[in-house]
Amino acid sequence: MLPFLLLSPLALAAETPAPARSVQLGAPASALTEHLWSSADARVDLLLPPDFPVSTDLSTTGQGPQVETRLRLGLAYERPRWSVGLEGDAFEFIAAGDPWDLDVPHANDRQTAGDLSTAFDLRRAALQARLGPILVDAGLMTSHWGLGLVANDGDHDPAFGKTEYGDRVMRLRGTTAPFGKGEVPLYLTLAGDAVVDDDTATWTDGQRAYQGVAAVLYRKPKGPEAGVYGVLRRQTETLDHDRTTQVGLLDLYTSLPFTLGPGTLRLAGEAAAMKGETTRSRTYNSLAGLNLAAASAVTDLSYRVDDERYGLRLRGGWASGDGDPDDDTSHDFTMDRDYDVGMVLFDQLMDGLEAGAYLQLTDPTYAGAPPDGVDTLVNEGAARRLSYAQPILEARPIPLLRMQAGMVFAWSSGPVGQPFATYRNGGATANAFGAPTEGYQLGSELDWGLILGGEPIERGPLDLRPSVQLQGGHLVPSANLVSGSEIERLSLYRLTARLQW
Repeated sequence: MLPFLLLSPLALAAETPAPARSVQLGAPASALTEHLWSSADARVDLLLPPDFPVSTDLSTTGQGPQVETRLRLGLAYERPRWSVGLEGDAFEFIAAGDPWDLDVPHANDRQTAGDLSTAFDLRRAALQARLGPILVDAGLMTSHWGLGLVANDGDHDPAFGKTEYGDRVMRLRGTTAPFGKGEVPLYLTLAGDAVVDDDTATWTDGQRAYQGVAAVLYRKPKGPEAGVYGVLRRQTETLDHDRTTQVGLLDLYTSLPFTLGPGTLRLAGEAAAMKGETTRSRTYNSLAGLNLAAASAVTDLSYRVDDERYGLRLRGGWASGDGDPDDDTSHDFTMDRDYDVGMVLFDQLMDGLEAGAYLQLTDPTYAGAPPDGVDTLVNEGAARRLSYAQPILEARPIPLLRMQAGMVFAWSSGPVGQPFATYRNGGATANAFGAPTEGYQLGSELDWGLILGGEPIERGPLDLRPSVQLQGGHLVPSANLVSGSEIERLSLYRLTARLQW
């Protein structure tokens, strides 16, 4: 059996620290007193997801209408030379409805409804202090870098869909500005992390990941940004100490604004490359483990008029794929699970197909023991080994209404195949339904959204921002993914009521 390595790039960050009230959720936190700040994001979603087959035995996701909830609360106390911040998520779960029928390990518990046991997460409990020229952060915190390609705090609204996770670390970080607060806003950072939860390690599952980070960032408020950081990471599986991963990663990020006519043109991009080795997965030709060598790059080009009546975005990206899964090196690159590429292709269809493959690979009627690395197969809908283009149109016809529509065109950067069906097909690539595949097309998707509200309402000490959002995603998958099944198209609808301050 060919193990299928889906080792995500690492959840790292060395962003310039902000004051503790950076617990803000999309807007400045509200001042309760002179030194006390609060923020909140309450969300209720009515979700109408697609039900579709996921494997050759025609097992289906079995999902139907669902009600999802989340309450994110933040509190910060700030003094001139130190501050402390708390933030956490409560009631983040499927409150009611019809979840997955697929019994697989999944970070957002798609297979359960009404289960409060995993619906609470502490996101921040950290102290920040200024020690001479150095700003020190210590404690539990989220991490975010650049466009969120490899480190994503789950607190940046995506173009479509919603964020669900966020990378969390226990961190000790020191940042200094060697040129002061003058004309060269350059920041240097050193940090050490123990990972609490990210795409590839969860502390409560016995996965221990430690990493060191060094970074340089140039950033002007509302101006150009450019940064680079490097990281070394070592991860072990404490239930099996022979499973280790050691990786180095280098990430480059830039965001450049230009005034153009009545609006602003912003050119943003991020690129990352990783190299290392792992014994988490193996192949028949490399029983000792695999080398890792992968890369990815994404862009986000946008133009918006100053009054935001209309705008245009062009997002795109590439993540390397493995053209030879039998050799001793994996080239598969997986983007952070909170980095969005549409609403349906990866978050629904690919996530379901990978869950179906996991169930087949772990079924004792097919093999006495599952292959090494099978637990990395279910990656919560993260985009991987692909290239894509996503043009988006935005408009605000009236002050309280925002509209947007976009397309996703996606191709695989490696052969398209499901590991179980490919193995049973003698090594010739086959999809989840046993049909042979050719070419690299994955599909095309139409996404749209209407957002009513979202502007502050002055009411006492809190700047309340209520909003209602309706979104839809419609996928026409390629024959590579669905030939042999009855799938023609998949649609997802989401109605969200939200209150922020």
